[in-house]
Amino acid sequence: MRDARLYRRLFLGLAFLAAYVALDYVSYVKPYRGLGITPWNPPPGLSIAAVFLGGWAFAPFVLIAPAVAVLVVR
Repeated sequence: MRDARLYRRLFLGLAFLAAYVALDYVSYVKPYRGLGITPWNPPPGLSIAAVFLGGWAFAPFVLIAPAVAVLVVR
C-alpha cells in the first residue's frame, strides 16, 4: 500500500514537471528585448496549485521544475 502511494506521488510529480515545461514552452512567446520576460507566465500558478493540492511532497518537484524548464526551453 505504501509503495503504491509513493509511485503515485512520483508519477504525479513527473506529470507536474512535464506540464510545467510544456506551459513554459507555450508561454515563451515573443520575449521582451531578449530578457526572457513574457506577458503570460502560467508555470508559477501551476507550482502554487501543485503545493496547495498535493502538499509538501511536491515541493522538490516545484524546486526542480524551473531548472528543467530553462534547460529544455531556452
